[in-house]
Amino acid sequence: MTRLTAHGTKELALRVWRYFAAHPEVRCKDGLPPDLFAQIKDMALNCPLCEFFFQSTDPMCFFCDRCPLSSCMDGGLYTAWAHSQSCEERSFHAHRIVGAIEAWRLE
Repeated sequence: MTRLTAHGTKELALRVWRYFAAHPEVRCKDGLPPDLFAQIKDMALNCPLCEFFFQSTDPMCFFCDRCPLSSCMDGGLYTAWAHSQSCEERSFHAHRIVGAIEAWRLE
């Protein structure tokens, strides 16, 4: 797999999360359209952002502080989305994630 650029990462992450925002009945990444899921399925945590910020020298070392979702697995935006109990909640949190990714200033 070709390493994503920051721009490519942002674009792909926005495609994923805009889909979730528009389709809150989808609860997990393998529920994405097959062509979209195929683009992320081999990435770290099936996430373009995690893949981009992943450091291959240590399989558990991510630069989460640089990620627009910032520590998403530790009670952040992703956790809120993943633990949502209703479509309304999932849509709300997916839109928050889209906003955070849109606000990401590429270096």
